[in-house]
Amino acid sequence: MNNNLVGDEIGKLFVGGLDWSTTQETLRNYFSQYGEVVDCVIMKDKTTNQSRGFGFVKFKDPNCVRTVLETKPHNLDGRNIDPKPCTPRGMQPEKSRTKEGWKGSKADSNKSKKIFVGGIPHNCGEPELRDYFNRFGVVTEVVMIYDAEKQRPRGFGFITFEAEQSVDQAVNMHFHDIMGKKVEVKKAEPRDSKAPGQLGPGQWAPRGILSAANGWTAQPAQGWQQPYGPQGVWVSTTGQPIGGYGPPLSAGRGTPTQPPSPFNAFLVTTPAGGFAAPQGYPQQGYTTAPQFGYSFGTPQADQYAPQVPPPPTTPGTAPLGFAPATTPTQDLSKAPTGQPDFPYSQYGYGQDLTAFGHSFADPSQQTASYGAPTAQPAAAPQPATSAFGRGQNHNVQGFHPGDRFRPSLGRTWCRVWSRVVEQLMHRVKRLKIEDKTDGQESIKQALAGMTGVDELSDSTEVVEMEDVNPSQFRVEKHTWDGLRQIIHNSRKNSGVVINKAPHDFQFIPKDESSPHSHRIYYLGMPYASRENALLYSDIPKKVRKDALLVLSWKPLLDHFQASPHHGGFSREEELLRERKRLGVSGITSYDYHRPSGLFLFQANSSLYYCRDGGNNSFITSPMKPLEIKSQSSGTRMDPKICPGDPNFIGFINNNDIWVTSIETGEERRLTFCHKGIDNPKEDPKSAGVATFVTQEEFDRFTGYWWSPAAREESDGGKTLQILYEEVDESEVEIIHVPSPALEERKTDIYRYPCAGSKNPDITLKLAEIRTDSLGKIVSTQEKELPVPFTTMFPAAEYITRAGWTKDGQYAWAVMMDRRQQCLQLVLLPPSLFIPAHQDEASRQKSLEALGDTVQPFIIYQETSDIWINVHDIFHPFIQTRDDEITFITVNESKTGFCHLYRITSVLQRASYHWAKGYTHSEDDFKCPVKEEVTITSGEWEVLANHGAKRSSSPQIWVDEAAKLVYFQGTKDSPLEHHLYVVSYDSPGEIVRLTKPGFSHSCSVSQTFDMFISHYSSLTAAPCVHIFKLNGSESDPLHKEPQFWASMMESSGYPFDYTPPEIFSFPGKSGFELYGMLYKPQNLVPGRKHPTVIFVYGGPQVQLVNNSFKGVKYLRLGTLASLGYVVLVIDGRGSCQRGLKFEGAVKDKMGQVEIEDQVEGLHYVADKYKFVDLTRVAIHGWSYGGFLSLMGLIHKPDIFKVAIAGAPVTLWMAYDTGYTERYLDTPQKNQKGYEACSVALHVDKLPNEPNRLLILHGFLDENVHFFHTNFLVSQMIRAGKPYNLQVYPNERHSIRCPESGEHYEIMLLHFLQENL
Repeated sequence: MNNNLVGDEIGKLFVGGLDWSTTQETLRNYFSQYGEVVDCVIMKDKTTNQSRGFGFVKFKDPNCVRTVLETKPHNLDGRNIDPKPCTPRGMQPEKSRTKEGWKGSKADSNKSKKIFVGGIPHNCGEPELRDYFNRFGVVTEVVMIYDAEKQRPRGFGFITFEAEQSVDQAVNMHFHDIMGKKVEVKKAEPRDSKAPGQLGPGQWAPRGILSAANGWTAQPAQGWQQPYGPQGVWVSTTGQPIGGYGPPLSAGRGTPTQPPSPFNAFLVTTPAGGFAAPQGYPQQGYTTAPQFGYSFGTPQADQYAPQVPPPPTTPGTAPLGFAPATTPTQDLSKAPTGQPDFPYSQYGYGQDLTAFGHSFADPSQQTASYGAPTAQPAAAPQPATSAFGRGQNHNVQGFHPGDRFRPSLGRTWCRVWSRVVEQLMHRVKRLKIEDKTDGQESIKQALAGMTGVDELSDSTEVVEMEDVNPSQFRVEKHTWDGLRQIIHNSRKNSGVVINKAPHDFQFIPKDESSPHSHRIYYLGMPYASRENALLYSDIPKKVRKDALLVLSWKPLLDHFQASPHHGGFSREEELLRERKRLGVSGITSYDYHRPSGLFLFQANSSLYYCRDGGNNSFITSPMKPLEIKSQSSGTRMDPKICPGDPNFIGFINNNDIWVTSIETGEERRLTFCHKGIDNPKEDPKSAGVATFVTQEEFDRFTGYWWSPAAREESDGGKTLQILYEEVDESEVEIIHVPSPALEERKTDIYRYPCAGSKNPDITLKLAEIRTDSLGKIVSTQEKELPVPFTTMFPAAEYITRAGWTKDGQYAWAVMMDRRQQCLQLVLLPPSLFIPAHQDEASRQKSLEALGDTVQPFIIYQETSDIWINVHDIFHPFIQTRDDEITFITVNESKTGFCHLYRITSVLQRASYHWAKGYTHSEDDFKCPVKEEVTITSGEWEVLANHGAKRSSSPQIWVDEAAKLVYFQGTKDSPLEHHLYVVSYDSPGEIVRLTKPGFSHSCSVSQTFDMFISHYSSLTAAPCVHIFKLNGSESDPLHKEPQFWASMMESSGYPFDYTPPEIFSFPGKSGFELYGMLYKPQNLVPGRKHPTVIFVYGGPQVQLVNNSFKGVKYLRLGTLASLGYVVLVIDGRGSCQRGLKFEGAVKDKMGQVEIEDQVEGLHYVADKYKFVDLTRVAIHGWSYGGFLSLMGLIHKPDIFKVAIAGAPVTLWMAYDTGYTERYLDTPQKNQKGYEACSVALHVDKLPNEPNRLLILHGFLDENVHFFHTNFLVSQMIRAGKPYNLQVYPNERHSIRCPESGEHYEIMLLHFLQENL
């Protein structure tokens, strides 16, 4: 062993997958974060001096290699890179020269643990390969080769076993059946087992580097190869490899020891304008032509350029033809310039071939099935589809290179194969009809006699086609298991970007002596974790401008499991997750007290706390959180820190408010609404708990609010206050929903107010906690309003928001009437509340003590003749005068678009004699507006309720020192969200801070010097970046955002994902409408493709925007990959386009939405000729399920099938808050309810079977299963056909992975069978 050489290799990493733009400096800078780098090199092409996409890094400390390998993923210059350890060459087997040539040790050569696997199906990933080959022995490594430029699998890879005998067992079969495809398996021999230029029968030879470790060399092999790649041509010993990896053909497969005669080389020069795409490619074409190619047969002379050197008689014996010096040299170590984006289904292994295509075809095979070329190329050919059969994949092997650029041949090829396929299908159909007994054998015989079609194997599935229309594209029919595999792989490939992004940020400034300006806390899902965790990162004060700084996610908690250890979530937790649409487990929210650094969060159905960041004290290693013990039974929900005294926390237990001290462990129940009766019918009251309608329809998930101030008492103690909502649901309807424990045959009872029925009775109360100087609770008291809430505010049906002013002078609440056309913002002085549960005499004394000057104040009112959308923006300033208050809020009704206003209201006092009784008058408590300043304006919207269900982040950030307000809005485009800043003191210029071309979700630091943006676009997966605001303090409005650091880089979207395109068209309604189009990935020119409209269509939702769709709408990309056109259209009724646009559905839901969907469909069909208007499906969930049914009822001539998920079928059975906002009550709008209730119009449904599929979760407590039950009952009475899929353990959202997978398979299966 050469010890010097070994020492030289120790501490070295091979780094693959580098971006072509990566330099040695950026590579060194990246790996310097793991230790001192003493050497760094990027391998370059000797001819072009361009990067070959890999390099080497050497550390001073060899232990840094392990650190790098344990830290994944690695992302550099926007690309995931792949570092691997280098095995010292001195530790590899010694080579010896024998008469047979250069070899390693015989034992090593003959007992390789690695096999080559070719022809891997596109839907087969590393886990599937590992599972399959584990049957032969323990698999230690699975390597799938990816296209360096596109990060897509190239259809082959390598498997390493633990034992050599496993290799022998695996290669006993030359072809393996994996996921329905024939896959080739060969032994993989290290290149250094042969002399240079000599290849063994099974030797593998990758074009680019695999790994420099373990003796697998990095240099291209010499000799002839059969590439498994999109460029698919052979190379000589004297030339560079052109395209792909793979072993040469083995005996029996046409080993090219002597090529068939004649053997023609060809040279293609680049015509003006570049080359058209090779046939079968959807892109526009090459800008640089492939330089060489070889074919066999008898081509006509006009296929080749003149003056091409004659070919050698035997491959490798003489130089082949080279391009003239004037022709640009193609760098063959990477993809050609302008190379098309090859779809995985066209890689060669994406085809269901009976064998692989061969460049050296067997002379007995017919290679002229492409048709004879007739003319010199004059223009680029139109793309054509690839065919099936051995040697006939256009994009891989066996394609006549000269024909690739022949327009006449391209058209001929399309016509020939169109006729062949049509003839084939008709013959199949006829034979199946004529020969019922042995139809399969007859079909095989018939096919075998057709030109260019190989014999069918026994496993070939012949699909009978009832009507063969050559202009229609037929989606390939898969078995149920085949569809399951497609869904499984699509989910696996998207997992890298699901729920990983950090969110809910807290910025904590550090002191001047620290090298970091801030520590940020947040929730996120660390790499390789399946649950949310509480994390932090430190932002440095200085960063290198020439390098990308990616902050590490550091765990705040040490090995803490936040998900329930046993069983699942409690009923309360499960219902809250449903209302918030939470799909992740772990820590999903937290409360933070900045002065003390106290964190409080719920986990494992318990409460925990820890401290960091208070008083400039910061941890450097994870800590163990402390559990807050409790004597109470049941789940403690909605924990909150008391801002006035962080030793106290509040929580909800069994529908009442409790408080506990984390210092003393003292626990006290504050309210006594819940009686503890098992029968919910007899226990209808709650305190501090938001009702179902409040959570589901108004996005308020709490019912109590701590005062930010603690009143200091003369004895050294404190008085703490909590404003809370008390609810009495005695008169609210009760519904029974099956319990999740179906085997127990029980039902859960819910209070659910249906449209037109009684809502809960509500009131606001105050709880006070009195402590002594030691922090112990002395007493608690419940306080109430001097008169009933309904007497004081008779029009208030809902309390949509509540809280306190910053100094605790007032509690405040936003109240709305039942129709939600009037909003009032009310201030409530704490002194207005009097002790509850007093006897009459004591109560009278309390009322007299109030006097006649204590009163509530209605400081702002908004009215609308459409409806008012609830928002989260209310920023009250500290009062400078006792009789005035200034605040920032939004108003949508004033102009029809949601905008910011600065309001100053006069706290006008009147005389109310509470002790003498109170009678309400319409103008009571209303305060005049002294000043209303318009901060923003225009036909665009300020985002005022952005992500309220899932995030506690504020909607605006107000810099009172600079008199600026930061907000998010759609000023630049209704399709993009951006962060803006404007002066609220002297409004004028609005400055955008985020990059256009993306949609952003931002969080601004409390010091207004930084912000974080989570952003993406249709074509860019999400990333999270930190920006620093730089500029003069004298002009804070015009500070420039500077990229500072990254928290998450774009991971790239799955290899089989093609993003949609956005389009717009002028609607007949006068509005510009936007849509998204997923073009079918296997688009066939001249063919009409089946089309699926995915719809939601209802208020408060926008589907079409410039954000990444590869995760949330993954199934739409899957549909497109199978050959469907997929359309998504935001018609009237959707949000972010103004109140008039959204309000078009008022009192008539389900009508204008369908009109806009149909109009968009016809627009796309006219513009793109590939939409088959005779095969259109409509699918949606919830409101989208309702519209799917409405589409089939009112437009059965347009929609061939409808797939309705969890649809509302009878609007009078849906809840008050949502339904009455848009339809009023059934008593006032009976016709409107009848018109949009699909269950009342089943007579209009089609009579043909298999045109309707309904899906619904049996436990749905939102859109109850009653809706589907009633619809089905009505259809049975009317004699209408239907298909029904029930998910017994699911609620409104499908959460169980198995149920979700089943739903998606069901969707694909129903479409392929019936569309």
